Amino acid sequence: MSIKVLKTLNSVEPRNFDNMEDFNQYYNLHKEEIDGMTTQAINKYYKVPGMHLTKRKGELKAVCISETVNPIDLIQSNTTSNSVRIEELRVQLDNTNEEIRIMKATIKKMIKEINILKGVDLTGSN
Repeated sequence: MSIKVLKTLNSVEPRNFDNMEDFNQYYNLHKEEIDGMTTQAINKYYKVPGMHLTKRKGELKAVCISETVNPIDLIQSNTTSNSVRIEELRVQLDNTNEEIRIMKATIKKMIKEINILKGVDLTGSN
């Protein structure tokens, strides 16, 4: 009987994340790939300061392992990145609202032109 080598753990450089939010964003994009890995491989490839990644009932979980990581620091780190994300979303919303305003104006012009072509006068003067 021979043993099949699936993947060499030493061949891949570990990927370091600043906090759990960064890892969660990466995880959401690579969920299928990470879910197929063993806990040992996950902890070898992915590093989150003060956290240990584990699987419980097939679901990936993070366990705080370091007392040197101050929970307040983690909260502040998440708050800072959340603030940046909120600002990005505000800008995106403003841009979307401007695009909608332009589309509305364009649609009104198109309707006016269509009605002129059809011979309909919406101003009330004949």
